[in-house]
Amino acid sequence: MAGWGLPDALWGANAVEARLSSQTPLMGALVCALMFLPLAAPSATAAENPLWGRQCAKEADGKKDTCAVQQFVIAQPGDRQLLLAQIGYNGPQAKPRLLLVAPLGVLLTKAVSFSIDERKPLTVPFETCNSNGCLSIIDMDESALDQFRKGNVLIVRYYRMGEEKPLDLPVKLEGLSAALKAIAP
Repeated sequence: MAGWGLPDALWGANAVEARLSSQTPLMGALVCALMFLPLAAPSATAAENPLWGRQCAKEADGKKDTCAVQQFVIAQPGDRQLLLAQIGYNGPQAKPRLLLVAPLGVLLTKAVSFSIDERKPLTVPFETCNSNGCLSIIDMDESALDQFRKGNVLIVRYYRMGEEKPLDLPVKLEGLSAALKAIAP
């Protein structure tokens, strides 16, 4: 991960790779399909893990569902979505992938950073923005995913345009391990 300025000590060598240009169009379509599908009715998994909802989409061949678990951070009052954190096995070779989606109006030059349980933060760029928000896609290996499974809270930080102070958003990791088992390939 040399050249990215990403802390290998946090994730282990080659554990997380911020992806910019190597995403295939098929995978991009699948990520967008998972991200923008309407929320499904609560399933047994959602009932057992109320913080992590499950979202599935058919792959291009129409034969297989690819699923991810997701959690929204919503501003109250106002029900304004501040963040979508989604984890699934939809990376290359069905490896784990974290998708962070911030609303439009983020300061792209500051990127997005995240940390688990107050460890050293990892900063990654926003990959693209569309009418639904700005995306950062992080491919992980199993050791990185284990840190999410064993953690308590993921703090995601980004800056909004015109504001000097960052927005720190908590994503509770409670129930994530069980939710991921339900969608494991």
